[in-house]
Amino acid sequence: MSADETPPLGPDDVHIWWARPDQARLCTSEVLDADERGRHAAYRQQVDKDRFLIGCTLIRHAMTTYLGAVGPVDRACTGCGKPHGKPRVAGLELSVSHSGERVALAVARTVAVGVDVEKLSRALDDDALIARVLTPAEAARVSGLPAAERPQAFLRHWTRKEAVVKATGEGLRAELSAFGVGDGTVDWPARPALSAGCRLYDLSPGDGHAGALAVLSPAEVKVTELVWEPLR
Repeated sequence: MSADETPPLGPDDVHIWWARPDQARLCTSEVLDADERGRHAAYRQQVDKDRFLIGCTLIRHAMTTYLGAVGPVDRACTGCGKPHGKPRVAGLELSVSHSGERVALAVARTVAVGVDVEKLSRALDDDALIARVLTPAEAARVSGLPAAERPQAFLRHWTRKEAVVKATGEGLRAELSAFGVGDGTVDWPARPALSAGCRLYDLSPGDGHAGALAVLSPAEVKVTELVWEPLR
């Protein structure tokens, strides 16, 4: 979708841009800044390089589309200061995720957002992983499902939780099993303000993947999913 075809991004809107790793052939590493070039070079697998390059390209696409110009991207981690944190751009709220055959960028004007996409795998039906990510009540529900349904159910919880901690900027520093997630809701007993002020939305990344969006706002937002098609 071109910039001319993109719907307006109002204060109550969140846009999700979807892309694929194989679209990296349409990109150039010249868009990367010095820190991003270092991260890009550090990936060992080509598909990981491609996913990262697509994510960076989508950020520049968002700046051009919604701001009219490309500016600096601040990736400083709020915990350690290293350039691997949530991307920050003046005038936009952003979050990036990539897994399998999907790369996602969430864009908003005024509300903090977190997006997560994960590839479905049988390896997700693992008791240790379930215990690390889910609350005891969630783990009991997932473990009680038929074996064929457990990976998808677990992934739905996992993407929702990852989206929440990406929205807050905590990422891997947060303990995912400390809070529960439902259809649109967060239950974090130790952080009632966050529970009341965070909304969840399940996304549609396509077969073999699951995705979720977290928005740090008590009000509903309009979520629009868009496909990046630079050559159309």
